[in-house]
Amino acid sequence: MRARGLGLALAVAAAAAVGMEKPERVAPEKGLAQVLAARVKRVGAGAVLREIYAKPGWSDVKAGIVSADPDWLEVGDALRAAAEDEAAGDLDLAFAEAIGRDPERVLEYARGLDQPAAFADLCGALPVDAPVAQCQRALARRKRALLKLPQSRWSGQAAACSAAIDSAYAQLEEEDAEGE
Repeated sequence: MRARGLGLALAVAAAAAVGMEKPERVAPEKGLAQVLAARVKRVGAGAVLREIYAKPGWSDVKAGIVSADPDWLEVGDALRAAAEDEAAGDLDLAFAEAIGRDPERVLEYARGLDQPAAFADLCGALPVDAPVAQCQRALARRKRALLKLPQSRWSGQAAACSAAIDSAYAQLEEEDAEGE
């Protein structure tokens, strides 16, 4: 995963594109998610990803995922399974931000996140070059959103996510202290 917590680099633009600073941003038109979902079924996620990645519509895809809208999460999950490199990092950051909106929905619509460790990786994911305060706000949103998770069903994921967030906070504090 291309995230601060794992020491890999992502472009600063990804932070703005996935809505880290604008939690009130609404999802792009829902019809676009349905069109993309149909296209994924017809030609495959890899082909759709190659068509839209690094084009103006890519930011709409990321914003849709951040919104935690079920249609967008389904599209994002399909694309995530086919993504590599920067595209995979972009999608992971979008899903990480969606956790701050509705973690249960993210868990229900994203394959592989039923494993606590995989979910935790997303919980602590942050863009490398984003300002510390912006990253802290993103982590705080995710931590607050964990309170929405039904503990009986998602207790392992909630505990792993909370630990990953705490670790990301600690790492941010270390980086901030080193930068002074």
